[in-house]
Amino acid sequence: MVKIIEPKVFIDERGIFTKFEYPFNTAESFWSTNRKGVFRGMHYQPNTAKFIYVSKGNVLDVWLNLKTGEWGKTYLKNKGILIPEGYAHGFYSLTDSIIHYQQSQAYNKEQERGVKWNSFGFTLPLIPILSERDKNHEDFRCNPDL
Repeated sequence: MVKIIEPKVFIDERGIFTKFEYPFNTAESFWSTNRKGVFRGMHYQPNTAKFIYVSKGNVLDVWLNLKTGEWGKTYLKNKGILIPEGYAHGFYSLTDSIIHYQQSQAYNKEQERGVKWNSFGFTLPLIPILSERDKNHEDFRCNPDL
């Protein structure tokens, strides 16, 4: 189940310390900077959970259950979201943003998969900025065997 995770925030004269707790050990960490209007996704890797944290800016976060086709979205700013195994994930950057990713499995180019961003019911009022890879993902089809 997708879960929004609020950080524990500690503030003192030195500044701010932010801590998140999520239910897996991190195998790999990434971060991306994104211009306003960028959509990254919908990405997934079999047997891999993700924790995503927006440290700067605002994003519209989107997830898709690959078994059932159910999907959801939420706005994130200074929050995290847990994306479990069996889900594709993407986000639309509403402002310039910085996104941090923690994955339960290391990235594997041979196992990496994607779903076309607008093939499962999600829409945006305009065409986002997409990478060539994201433009060429296949349309979504339920996969109950995942």
